[in-house]
Order: sequence, then structure tokens, then C-alpha cells
Amino acid sequence: SAALRSVSPPSGCTRFAKPAAAVGRSLNAAWAARARGDGATAAREIARARRSDPEHADVRHVAAILAHDSGRHADALRMMRRYVARRPADPQLHRSLGLIARAAAARDEAIAALRVSLAARPADPEAARLLSALLADGNAFEEALAALHALPATLRDMDWDYDAALLLALTDRHEEAARILSRLRFARPKDVRLLAGLAQSLAALGRQGEAAAVFSDALA
Repeated sequence: SAALRSVSPPSGCTRFAKPAAAVGRSLNAAWAARARGDGATAAREIARARRSDPEHADVRHVAAILAHDSGRHADALRMMRRYVARRPADPQLHRSLGLIARAAAARDEAIAALRVSLAARPADPEAARLLSALLADGNAFEEALAALHALPATLRDMDWDYDAALLLALTDRHEEAARILSRLRFARPKDVRLLAGLAQSLAALGRQGEAAAVFSDALA
């Protein structure tokens, strides 16, 4: 799944105590196989690690991510909950829990986990945008905007602008939305959702002629 591709390796995948070297090798091999898209090898290696040390926290983490990759979101969520309960102070685990909970349709749990992660590590664009999207899905548009604005300005990119503009439109701040979307239009001239959002904001501002022209481009 692309949703978890930016997850950092659990601690055992980058450094591992000598007594658990066999588990560490399996974790490293599983993570490397996942990175190259070899799910079958990743599954074999994590199964080997689980046979060696089924209760090891990093083994549980990687196993949960691999279960998510294979579409077993309920199993992945169950494993991540147990792992987070063991290491509740680790923001990376809450991040993984949030991504997996979203896939498992556990929206409230995903929001809570991402809030914990971002409170500890606010410089995380993917987590901030995901939290914002989850809040917007529940029509909490002001909270969704606040989640975006909590991201440090140096990390805000075109995708951030896009999300912010659409939320501004949803909160009737059409002047700001139209300004941002007009600028983005040159970079994304075929983006129908962008064009539709821009047209709606222009229409709300009484700029009917411009709105009609943009709608025409969206339908072209």
C-alpha cells in the first residue's frame, strides 16, 4: 500500500541487539523486500521472525504493516493496538496506527492517533494532510484547516495549498480560495476538481463570467 510507504523502519530494522541478531536479520530482510515490492519474501521473513520471537515489539510492528499492505486491515489494526499499548510514548507508532486505522475505517481512532503523533512531531506533511482529510470527511472543516496550518510553513507545498484552498471554499472564504486556486491552475490546468472549486468560488464572489469560463475548461 502506498499509504505506509513513508513509514520509517522500526528500531529493529536499523539497529538490533546482538542476542536477537537472527530476528534482526529477518526484520531487515522483510523491510528490504517490502521496499522493493516483494511481498512474498517480506511475508516469509516476518513469519521467520515471529517464530523466533513472536512477542518482540518490532516484529509486531512490521507484521502489522505487512498485514495492512496485503489488505488485512482489521488484523493490522489489532496488532498495532497491542504494539502501541506496549510503547505508548513512541510517536512513530501512533502515526502507523493512524494510517492503519484509517484503512480499517476506524476514523475516530485514526484521528486520535495522528493527533498524538503530530503533537510530538509536527513536521510531518503526510500525517498533517491525512489528519486534515479525516476531519474534513466529518465536516469539521475549521479543525481540518487548523490541522493544515499546524504544519511548519517551510514544509507547505503545492499539495498543501490545494488542500487549504478547497477547505477555504468549504468555509465560505472564497476570496482566499480563488486566489490560491487561480495560482495553482497554471501548474494543474487539467485538474477537474481544482477547476470546479475555482469556478464555484468565483461564482460565490459574483464573478459569473470568469466562473463560466473556468467551468467550460473543467468540462473540456
